[in-house]
Amino acid sequence: MSWSELWQRSATIAQGLPLSSSEAPLGVLLFCRDEAHFVVGLLAVWMRGGVAIPGTGSLNSNILDRNAHILAASQPDVILHDLSANDIDKLRPHRGQAVFRHIDDKEPVAQPSVTKGGGLLQFTSGTTSQPKGILLTDGMIAANCTAIAKAYDLSAKSVGVHWLPLHHDMGLIGGVVSAFWTGGLSVLLRPTLFIQDPLYWMRAISKWRGTITSAPNFAYARLVKATRAEPPEGIDLSCLKNVIIGGEPVQQETTEGLIETLGPFGLSPDALAPSYGLAEATLLASSGKRSGGPAFEPTDLGANVATLGPPVDGLTVEVVNDGRLCTEAELGEITLTGRSVGHVIPFGENWRLRDTHGLAPPVAPGDFGFMKNGSIHITGRSANKIILRGRNIFAEDVERIATKAVPHTTPSGAAAFGIAMDGSEGLCLLLEIPKSQEFGCLAELNAQIGSKLGVKLARLVILHSSSLPRTSSGKVKRGVARDLLTAGSLDKRIRGNVIQTGH
Repeated sequence: MSWSELWQRSATIAQGLPLSSSEAPLGVLLFCRDEAHFVVGLLAVWMRGGVAIPGTGSLNSNILDRNAHILAASQPDVILHDLSANDIDKLRPHRGQAVFRHIDDKEPVAQPSVTKGGGLLQFTSGTTSQPKGILLTDGMIAANCTAIAKAYDLSAKSVGVHWLPLHHDMGLIGGVVSAFWTGGLSVLLRPTLFIQDPLYWMRAISKWRGTITSAPNFAYARLVKATRAEPPEGIDLSCLKNVIIGGEPVQQETTEGLIETLGPFGLSPDALAPSYGLAEATLLASSGKRSGGPAFEPTDLGANVATLGPPVDGLTVEVVNDGRLCTEAELGEITLTGRSVGHVIPFGENWRLRDTHGLAPPVAPGDFGFMKNGSIHITGRSANKIILRGRNIFAEDVERIATKAVPHTTPSGAAAFGIAMDGSEGLCLLLEIPKSQEFGCLAELNAQIGSKLGVKLARLVILHSSSLPRTSSGKVKRGVARDLLTAGSLDKRIRGNVIQTGH
């Protein structure tokens, strides 16, 4: 779509929506299978001054639970959709007072009726808990788009190639809203294209001469694996200026793998941008893009964590431990304040009643890390902290050690958590290993975890590929995995089960 066509199509849809006001804020939930309909619908909501609430296009059993939660939390006035009658029937019991409005490709109106304002109620991915609503005003969105454009040097000449779901903050802000802001070209691929063939992503970048793309670490790990298995032919990635890696801890072996496998096709190390992003900050909190490629900082556990750069303009990041500010390189909990930080809406609160004038209160998203030389370093999430014999251990550290000790683990195919055993908490680890690979690394795995963490695995479970529960953006849900294992719901997916005693 050209910008003119987008404007006209959105204006047509906007005519069928109520006008939002401060007395009666309009909440519109977007359910679109077609990405073009989602983009057109989003702009239509904003044309009426409404708050857009991104929902998914898919309504399988797992995704339906997420959408039912979002419907209950947001209580929308309108559900703007392109769904089938069967899908509408799935949503109907959860809609509350919302009215269904179908997105029709009608003849565009001649004179769009536009108001000023609007915002977003976007939801976190729900890795460690139910998704949280984040209310963003137009000023917060504008502040983060300004920061994104500056961090990655974006302009109307920029070309983004993206496949992340549009209900996810990285897909929505990075793939759609930042293009609204800069006027650049955005090429939107269906997520299934990446799932079926990771190299399709790179071929699309080569074809469209993409300058920017983004994805979580696990996607790049999968891309490296696919490239090693079958190097692509006839692609040129020298056009890429920004390869954003965010949404989960950035692994050094992943960035090194990208340089090794895609460097021969023109990918520059300078383009790699380990970044800290989260829905609570609209999207971008910091970017570690630097000349010479990504930098990593060693930790006490011997692991290297990515240097994610200083906070973006308008954002303040502090690290707090027991109510006091941490010193240089001291581990603590991350807190954020600033122009792009949104309002966290607890479940049950009416977001329409929240006072959005001025800055939102400080947010503690649950990330642990430290500041060094002005740059952010994320080590793990507080909800993934495992306490073993008085020691605090992060699930991310266990998983990082395990995937290095067991090289056949699928990308993002590890989940560590505490589990009740013998009257105390023990360390449990789930690993996805393809059926074609045998597991014979128990001794090495025990040695690595023991030497680096000072603990022993209580239970190791080997699973078939694609067995772990994941969020809509592909991140493993450790708490859900623990519950499924305890309930026996993973039994049919288990390849091996090792119980170890003598802690």
